[in-house]
Amino acid sequence: ALILSTRRLLEILAAIRAKLPWVERVSCYGDTRSVLKKSKEDLKALQKAGLGMVYHGVESGSDAVLERIVKGGTREEVIATADRLREAGIQHSVILLLGIGGTELSTLHAEETASLLSAIDPPYVGVLTTTVIPGTPLHTSEQNGAFKLPGKFEMLRELRTIVGESELSHCRFSSNHASNYLPMRSTLPADKSTILQLSLIHI
Repeated sequence: ALILSTRRLLEILAAIRAKLPWVERVSCYGDTRSVLKKSKEDLKALQKAGLGMVYHGVESGSDAVLERIVKGGTREEVIATADRLREAGIQHSVILLLGIGGTELSTLHAEETASLLSAIDPPYVGVLTTTVIPGTPLHTSEQNGAFKLPGKFEMLRELRTIVGESELSHCRFSSNHASNYLPMRSTLPADKSTILQLSLIHI
């Protein structure tokens, strides 16, 4: 939704305040393109008008993975996005995808995603598991052998690497989506050792 013009978004936020006064929080989805297209002043105006959080499907911290899935953004642009949202006072909720690098890039995906999280230090992270849907380009890649989805234990190793190697100051870290093999809600770094022990048991 953040790809809409700032003018239109401000109209929507004003209408929410006027017509839905009981609404306490407003969030929306955004990506590197929609955030970086807006000036710092635009984002600050949106925050002042009531936009509190942007959900950002980062997926991976690896440029090799991002390029392969045609994400439309780079690692450096993710870092710039995080900086711009932070400057505007808008919370940044990062969404990651276990398995999106396939078996070939699994280790790289996990390690570089952990280092990206350390670089941007988001207050919220949500982890989902890649699901291959028939009729999608990813399914076509799987059918022709160009992509192989990691198994559940490989997915848990990715999760363990992301948690273990990231350095976060205070993050609500969740993997409680229905697609996940190890559902949890935690706070990092406080719960890091518990998660690492739990994931090791499952691996």
